[in-house]
Amino acid sequence: MLETLIDIKKEQAERDIEELIYRKRINPLSFHVSMPMQQRFSDDPAKFKCLFGANRSGKSEEAIKYVLKKMLARPYQKWWICGESFQDSIAIQQTKMWSLVPKSEIKYGKFSVINGFTNRKILLNNGSLATFKSYDQARESFQGDDVDGILNDEEPPYDIF
Repeated sequence: MLETLIDIKKEQAERDIEELIYRKRINPLSFHVSMPMQQRFSDDPAKFKCLFGANRSGKSEEAIKYVLKKMLARPYQKWWICGESFQDSIAIQQTKMWSLVPKSEIKYGKFSVINGFTNRKILLNNGSLATFKSYDQARESFQGDDVDGILNDEEPPYDIF
């Protein structure tokens, strides 16, 4: 009797775990928990923000989460997410965006680990758009656009800044 009860509980736990894995794959943002210092960055109402920390401390992920929440909260947001090179953009910013964005919110933006997002863009159902730029595109590609926000994941060259 006890073994049967244990087996039933084990089966239920396995089903619950499978359900959580499925839900996390569909809407990973709802499962993301920021560390206290990361949360202070996101909660700060300042117009210009800086997030400093050691390598692999979660700076890029928190910054992407911040941008994504802004994009989801208000329609027709337009953001630039900038990295040092195109390959860094794919490996860091675009991969982190893909890992956090609720897949049901994507209107345009196929992602592959080799090429990143199609045309370096992701468009959400509410009309918000993120364009992934890299400093190796040169200064000219950073001029003449009206954006709601810019995420410089690393310090940009002076002429781009």
